[in-house]
Amino acid sequence: MLLLFMAILPVIAICAYIYRLDRYEKEPVYLLTLSLFYGSLTTCAIIPCEVHIISLISDTTGLIYAFFMSFAAIAPVEEGFKFTVLYLLLRCNSNLNEAYDGIVYAVFVSLGFALVENVFYVFNPSLGGYTTAIMRAVFSVPGHGVFGIFMGYCFSAAVLEGKKYHIVLALLLPYMLHSVYDFILFSRMPFYLIPFAAFILWLFVRADRLISSYIMP
Repeated sequence: MLLLFMAILPVIAICAYIYRLDRYEKEPVYLLTLSLFYGSLTTCAIIPCEVHIISLISDTTGLIYAFFMSFAAIAPVEEGFKFTVLYLLLRCNSNLNEAYDGIVYAVFVSLGFALVENVFYVFNPSLGGYTTAIMRAVFSVPGHGVFGIFMGYCFSAAVLEGKKYHIVLALLLPYMLHSVYDFILFSRMPFYLIPFAAFILWLFVRADRLISSYIMP
């Protein structure tokens, strides 16, 4: 039960934080719950797609493998399904009426997926455990949340500000950021934790500025 709590807690904490920042018109709880639920359902499609794509490469070492895993197998599938859910959820939804709303829904969709993924990882017989739960609470789950912030920011700009090309950026930007994030980890280059920490810091700072640009008066 403690391990399950550790897997779920970071998702709850980030969702609560993003929800609290919505100062002007809170989004309907039922719609946010649906966002989480639909985000979690994407794992049913994402996992078999990733397994199939990964099976296409035989070399499981080196930078080519790291590039393939990051840019062709994991990031495009995960961000693609998240974007699809967000688009179908909000394309004709009148609740998307403020710029910050896109961020809220995108983060909830992203964290719906992250919730199920996190449970899978922490209970994995070979990869799971308390150390995994802590590391994913610090890096992986917030990472999915940050990718959602970039996606939601661009989605709101496309729908509410008439910046039509931003609908492409709503998919492309989180895909590229997610790919770079995974590539650094998969590459296992000497001292790879240094660029990884720097990239994580940059992601969090940029995400905070995007949020501030919408919620600050």
